[in-house]
Amino acid sequence: MAITAVESSPYLSDIPARVAKTELGKDDFMKLLITQMQNQDPLEPMDNNEYIAQMAQLSSLEQMSNLSQSFQTSQALSLVGKTVTATTTGQEVGSTEEITGKVSKVTISGKTVLIVVDGKEFSLSDITEVSDDTVSEVPAATTSGVEDSNV
Repeated sequence: MAITAVESSPYLSDIPARVAKTELGKDDFMKLLITQMQNQDPLEPMDNNEYIAQMAQLSSLEQMSNLSQSFQTSQALSLVGKTVTATTTGQEVGSTEEITGKVSKVTISGKTVLIVVDGKEFSLSDITEVSDDTVSEVPAATTSGVEDSNV
C-alpha cells in the first residue's frame, strides 16, 4: 500500500507559522540569568558583584524598553488629526497599496500601537508621509507698509 504525502488540509491552515525572534528581550535575559544561577558550580559560585551587574543590566534593558514604548505611543498620539500616507500589502501577493487619509484615532493593545485611517489600522512603520492640513490664518496685507492715519 502506497502512502501519499498530505499537501494541503483545512486543518493545517489554522496553525500559525512560527516566526523566529531576531532579538532578545528582557524575559529572555531573565531566563538566561536564572538558568545560569541554577547550573553554577557549587564549589565556585558566581561572585555577588556579577549578580548585581547583571541585575543592573536587566533593569537598564527594561527601562529602555519602557522608554521606547512610551516614545512610540507619544509619536502615534501626535499624528491624530494629521493626514498620513501609509503603505500596506495589497490583496495580491507581492503588491503594495498606498492609503492617504486623516488619522482619526490611536489604538493601544498591550505593546502594539496602531493608528486608524479611514477605519483601517496601521502600524507606525507603515507610514511613509505625514502632512499637516491645518492652515494658519494669514493677517490682512497692508499696502506698502503705510497705516491709515484717519484715527
